[in-house]
Order: sequence, then structure tokens, then C-alpha cells
Amino acid sequence: MPKFKPKLVPTLATLVGFGLLIALGTWQAQRYSWKLDIEERRDQNMVSAPIEVSSLKEIKDLDYRKVHAKGKLLTEYSVFFKFRMIDGKSGYWVASPMVFDDGAILVQRGWSPIEQKPENLDLKEADSVEGLVYALDRVIADADTRDAVKELDKDTLQGWNTLDLDAVYERLPFERPQRPALLVLDKNVDADLVASLEHITQPYMTSEKHLGYSITWYTLSVGLLMLWLASCFGKIGGHAPRKR
Repeated sequence: MPKFKPKLVPTLATLVGFGLLIALGTWQAQRYSWKLDIEERRDQNMVSAPIEVSSLKEIKDLDYRKVHAKGKLLTEYSVFFKFRMIDGKSGYWVASPMVFDDGAILVQRGWSPIEQKPENLDLKEADSVEGLVYALDRVIADADTRDAVKELDKDTLQGWNTLDLDAVYERLPFERPQRPALLVLDKNVDADLVASLEHITQPYMTSEKHLGYSITWYTLSVGLLMLWLASCFGKIGGHAPRKR
């Protein structure tokens, strides 16, 4: 019967690898739980009646809630965010400030295919819009555009490579939300743009993907442990007996 003979180096390597795989699995499990809660709240709020708001203060803590906002949707200080896909087609999002007495929130007006040049868009002003409040949990800074654009042009759409809401808000002459947030339109205001809650607020990494990654890391940790046990019993990594 094979004897249990663990070796120092394989054992230490296994401990390190096992701990790392367990940590990765646990991290993805936590992300799964967090993302599942977001998706459930999003699905519930998507069918809820809109809340009437007329100030920036009223929008606070309304993540994934539909609102009917009354203010002034400007065409001035509009920006567009590049590299945005819908149904496999490349394009960009267009955003403009909705101004209240106490500040402004950027309104994601809709998506346009890349073939349509931003300077040719016919953007409309409005006194009220309906959409969903969407706050980002992480902003990816667009360093190149931050360096090149020190202030927004009132008459020219500025293009950004990432959804760098912090930088855009810093360049607007209005008070901003505490967190980087958008009001994503539910219905078209502009004929040249496609308003879509589904494509904008659907997370890139769904809860199902996080769950799959978590299962993968845990499975790999069990596999690593089995390999270590096999090596301890001489099933792998051993030397074949010499013939006499």
C-alpha cells in the first residue's frame, strides 16, 4: 500500500495556489451576490411608475429608479462617448445636461451609429424627460481627453474615449451629483438617436458570469488539492523502479 509522503516544495506551492484559488472564488462569489442584487433592483424598478423630480437633490439615492425629470435639457455642453455597441454595431452615446435650479445631471440621450457624424446630429431641447437614474460604480479615466479638453465647448460636441463622467462633470458650469450618474432616457427625444435602457444599463459582467467564474476557481482549487494528494502517495512525480 502506498505511503503518504508529502514533500516540502510541492506542499508549499500547493498551499499558496490553493489559497489563491479560494480567494479568487470567494471574490467572484461576493461579486455574484452584489451583481444579483443590482439586477433584481433594476428589473423591479424598470416596471415601476416614474417618480416626479425637479431638482438634483431629489435624484440622490434613486439608483435604477425611473424618474420624470422637469428642468431644462440643453443642447449646449453636449458630449459623446465613443466605442459603444448595440447589437454588434459600433457607435457612440450622446449626453447633455439636464439643468435644475440646484445643479444638473447628464442625460444619456441615446445611441447613434458611427456612420452618422456627431456634428450633424439634430439635438432638441426639452423641459421634461423620462428615464432611469444610472450611477456608475467605477469610472475609467480618459487621460488623453482630460489633458486635451480643459473646458467644454458650448457649440461643439466633445468626444470622450471612456465613460469618464467625473471629468465631464468637472468641466460643466453646474453643480453635479455626488456620484458619477446619468439619467438614461426611456423614450426618444431626438430623431437621430436611439434611446435604450436595456443596452445602457445592462451590466457588462452579469451575475451569471460571476457565478461561473466562482465555480471555476473553486473547481480548480479542488483539482490542485487532488494533484497534491496524488503526488504524496507517489501516483505522480515519482520515479519508476529500476529493473534488475
